[in-house]
Amino acid sequence: PTLIYNGLEAGACIATSTDDKLENWTKHPANPVIPIPKEGSPEFGKYVMWDLCGWVDGDYHYCLSGGNTKEDGDTGWLFRSPDLVHWEFLHKFYKSDRRWTGPEEDCSCPDFFPIGKKHMLMFISHARGTQYYIGRYENEKFYPEQHGRMNWPGGACFAQESLVDDKGRRIMWAWVPDQRTRQRALLSGWAGIYSLPRVLSLDKDDALLIDPPEELSVLRYDHCRHGKTRIAADSELPLKDVAGDCLELSIEIEPGDAKEFGVKVRCSPDGREQTSIICEPAAGTLRVDTARSTLSKEVAQPFPHNYMTFYSDNPISDGRADVRVQVAPFKLKKDEPLRLRVFLDHSILEVFANSRQCLTQRIYPDRADSMGVA
Repeated sequence: PTLIYNGLEAGACIATSTDDKLENWTKHPANPVIPIPKEGSPEFGKYVMWDLCGWVDGDYHYCLSGGNTKEDGDTGWLFRSPDLVHWEFLHKFYKSDRRWTGPEEDCSCPDFFPIGKKHMLMFISHARGTQYYIGRYENEKFYPEQHGRMNWPGGACFAQESLVDDKGRRIMWAWVPDQRTRQRALLSGWAGIYSLPRVLSLDKDDALLIDPPEELSVLRYDHCRHGKTRIAADSELPLKDVAGDCLELSIEIEPGDAKEFGVKVRCSPDGREQTSIICEPAAGTLRVDTARSTLSKEVAQPFPHNYMTFYSDNPISDGRADVRVQVAPFKLKKDEPLRLRVFLDHSILEVFANSRQCLTQRIYPDRADSMGVA
């Protein structure tokens, strides 16, 4: 096993392990194998060394360094090697499009892999969180054909990675940063968790599908089932026998003529604390509303760059949205019901919708009786 990583103020480095538990690693004596270009060197200005990912194709190892330029916004630089030690810089890996990303965005935590008949570049920008391109990989260049996000203002899906399992499934995780104040997180002694694993695949039209893996069913107990129920307009139905801060909910809603509908979790009896998951078909959106999630004053105002929320006592907002309401694009097809898989585990909320969308949120209800579902 070999790691390729960005050495602090050095550049691309490699390390190998020979023990089965992967606890002991040996750094290569030639590190950095791709040094950061120094001013005055022939390589200076040609590329940037930043977050890295690597893969093997034929006789070559490849290394992708993601980053940002004032001219291109998010971009990346590709290198090739026959032996992981001697590297050749090839070219910029792809060109971003201002239809999809802003000039302030970068390509960090890049993860490039084949999926279906296409290739996918999954990455973050420090301004907006996890996102991806799907497109063509030809002649050692990537041509994005579509773009999607896995995080929106107020969300907490960041710094993702993926792997292929023994069943051939592409499975990703993401870092879910803390959204409490830095002081509160430090006092509690921990901050940040991983998301649930997500299985990624493409449908017949090469659109991304996102599903929880079937193995999560082993965590289930105390099963409760509700049959068909009709909800009157402008009303809600509390589920008296379903409550808690550690739940999996599987819900199917036929919207009829409803303008918006969904489910509420972590509800206090008087409704002062609650978190809403709402679908609005006409707007083509699915949203998680955290405006009433907590009465506590020790939760930082979330915004797209949650990483910096934790490391700063003065979080900034990008001004594009009310970041207490994470809003994702989501369109129901004609006569299609809304099918939700909602996973709730104390401060983390993950919402899978019709295999086409997934929202990740951190919530911190203050009251011990904020356990209701409606």
